[in-house]
Amino acid sequence: MNAKAGTVADAAGPAATTASASDPSQLYFAAGSASLDAQSASALAAVAQRLAASPETRVVISGYTDSSGPRAHNERLAHARASTVRTALIVAGVQDARIEMRKPAKIVATDPADKSRRVDVTLSPAAGG
Repeated sequence: MNAKAGTVADAAGPAATTASASDPSQLYFAAGSASLDAQSASALAAVAQRLAASPETRVVISGYTDSSGPRAHNERLAHARASTVRTALIVAGVQDARIEMRKPAKIVATDPADKSRRVDVTLSPAAGG
């Protein structure tokens, strides 16, 4: 992670990181859940503040799961997690047109289970910018 990105740590699980222009923010979820915990909500609030300060910046959201459970369930869960993040950004004032939901090639991450249950949030400059 570069020096511009921050980390929100908690003994309950992996640290949620705030996005920089090149490194994604990683928002973690409990097993089987699409609800943001306090740690991830705090990291997402920091992302929303950065987006408010840079109206030309867009955001890409990708959801992941761990390897437990059936594939169809994991696909729905990864999408639900990404949708939760999208909705939270919209509620925080980010325009829907600035948010891109991008399905990753593989939704089952290869990280340890607690770090695989996540949504990556990546900031990117506006097209043509």
